[in-house]
Amino acid sequence: MDRRSTKSLWRDYGVPMQDPKAFSLQYGKDTTHDPSKPIKKKPTKKVDYTDHTGLLKIQKPKKAQEGLKASLYNKYPALKSMGEVTLKPDTAFTRDKTGAGSIEYFSPTQDTITYDNGYKYPHPGLGTHGIVYNPQSNTEQDVALDMLHGMSAADKTYAKRRNSFGESFMDSKFSSDLNREWERYNEETEGKNDGYEQFKKNYLDGTVRNLMFEGTPEDFKKSNYWEDARKVYLSDPKINKNFSRLQSYITTGKKMKGLFKNGGKVGDPKNRKKPGGSNVGKYSKAEGPFAGPSGGAPSGSYPIGSKSRGKSALKLAHNAPNPGGIKAAVYRKYPELKTKKAAYGAKLGLLGMGQMQGKAPIPTDRNAPPDKVHTNFKITKRKRKEPKTAFAH
Repeated sequence: MDRRSTKSLWRDYGVPMQDPKAFSLQYGKDTTHDPSKPIKKKPTKKVDYTDHTGLLKIQKPKKAQEGLKASLYNKYPALKSMGEVTLKPDTAFTRDKTGAGSIEYFSPTQDTITYDNGYKYPHPGLGTHGIVYNPQSNTEQDVALDMLHGMSAADKTYAKRRNSFGESFMDSKFSSDLNREWERYNEETEGKNDGYEQFKKNYLDGTVRNLMFEGTPEDFKKSNYWEDARKVYLSDPKINKNFSRLQSYITTGKKMKGLFKNGGKVGDPKNRKKPGGSNVGKYSKAEGPFAGPSGGAPSGSYPIGSKSRGKSALKLAHNAPNPGGIKAAVYRKYPELKTKKAAYGAKLGLLGMGQMQGKAPIPTDRNAPPDKVHTNFKITKRKRKEPKTAFAH
């Protein structure tokens, strides 16, 4: 390597003597590049895959879809269990063309979808789970919720929790809504459809997506979801419980800790050292519900499946971080325990006040309610006795 200066090299090879700073070379489209300075790399910008309205931006297909999938898996980790997924944005995929919607799920073996109006659309990547969507009318959330169509077949944990949710829904009064919609649909299609079981599956899947959806009233209307679904459906305790377990799995990708571990017992025995958790892992699910979490104690503590268990929980509530929460949970399940406590407290208070006067307890009728107990008495002050002295003055 020739170590002579740049100026001498230029002189030897016939390059006119110029100040290097004034000498420019052709570098791409930049004709003002200074060879004496290193080439600066342009800073990489963080890509945002949605615009200010939340709709998906139209970008280079491969790069945009990889970024979108990464974002979806970050928010809904359970979706990773689907394996390979093909996302295809298509601004020509509209409600006007399909007669149904502007987003569609394809199973790995579904070659082409034919809509009721005759419009056909091919699978974007046969052999994979496919989603075709219009980025001008769909958000990232819309794509994630539509991917749930393929979760039952791809993920056993999701399928199990989804089925539990469906069973609790069909056991509730809301099953009449589903059956009424089926009768209407079957009549409209004149019996030319996929049958009741497929309709029920689609209806329940749609209900899960509706309960998962978040947004403003305008967002619900735009995405064709019912805004009051959570308020109405989750008022049923069983539906609420099963949906919460399903939603927790979708958003964390993890199974609920504590349940069905330790030979069917509830709670992790490792939590026994925590306040209020000395018996965690000793009770089965059938002995629940458990008041422990209401008072800050571990899951599986303070079972209140029977009234005697409820009384025991009240006695041991002081061991929990928040005893009031334990007691409130017991009283919600057994209101009569709170009533008995109030009556006993009133009676005990009267007995105590009688003793303060130095008198015998006021006689009361045991069968009389607390508000009928005789309370017509006065509290008198005791006179101070002078101390006796050993010497007389």
